[in-house]
Amino acid sequence: MKAKAHLEEAIVLNPEFAEAYYKLGLLFKKEGDREKALDHFRKAVSLDGEFAEAECELAISLATEKDFETARNHFLNALEINPNFADAYSSRGFAHRAAG
Repeated sequence: MKAKAHLEEAIVLNPEFAEAYYKLGLLFKKEGDREKALDHFRKAVSLDGEFAEAECELAISLATEKDFETARNHFLNALEINPNFADAYSSRGFAHRAAG
């Protein structure tokens, strides 16, 4: 069974499993399905308000869609959860520069 199928099964068994939504989001992002990736990152964040990695990936995805203001808020959330999250600082900088 492939990773995606395992993660989908995990969600069927536990619909509150934020990490499964997050990892599915990463798979969709890798496949180039930005809309499904965004949906899954949003779901992960809604299920676990302390999930810094999901906040960061949601922010990156939003910045890719040029929704810089919302992305900024999610980067700030990620950094509030984990002030030492280097990837969030780095990605926030790229998004800030892209916003102009």
